Amino acid sequence: ALKKTMALTPQVLMCGKASPGGVHCLGFLDRRLLWSLATKRPLSLDISRCESCRPAVFAWLQQEVTACNDALARAGKKTIALVHVKPAPPQPKKPRKVERRSFFQALFHSTAEGLQEIAEAQIERSFRFDASAWLRKQQAEACELFCGLALRDGCTACGLCTVVCPTGAVVLERGEHAALHFAGASCTGCNLCALHCPQGALELVPHFAGQREFPLDR
Repeated sequence: ALKKTMALTPQVLMCGKASPGGVHCLGFLDRRLLWSLATKRPLSLDISRCESCRPAVFAWLQQEVTACNDALARAGKKTIALVHVKPAPPQPKKPRKVERRSFFQALFHSTAEGLQEIAEAQIERSFRFDASAWLRKQQAEACELFCGLALRDGCTACGLCTVVCPTGAVVLERGEHAALHFAGASCTGCNLCALHCPQGALELVPHFAGQREFPLDR
């Protein structure tokens, strides 16, 4: 759905109630995803139906859009416009008439393989959207909307932070110029790196300040 949104001119992100091609719900959006979309091209967002459908999602989106717009304005970029997209007229569905007797005859005379195919066809497959992977693919630049990392004295370069990081946002470079590299756009703010640091040398900070490399004293 995000790929379809990026192909639109202008970009308009909406839910399925506004357009059959929209996402199921806009509640998955956060300020980081909005920033990544809006910094590439001007973005419009239709949340006009959210307040009556899911009030909590509506409040969340208002908060995230406001935060993203503040950052966009400070960066001199066009802010996200809130719009109301007129719903497309419903497409008439042609009813498929199936005789009850024919259906059960086909069912009971099916082979085991046929029954398996019928059962598999009824399984609804759903896929989880991985925001961090999408942001990495878009090569999004981190800003103050993303989390930052602070490194205090005491780091022993054990590398445990890189092992527990689920998105690969923390990378340890060993050798003569040992350093800890941090990819702010990939960080989800889970805080696992800081919680598992044996020396308590890592701290996740709420706003990315631009530091991506932390040289390590041998």
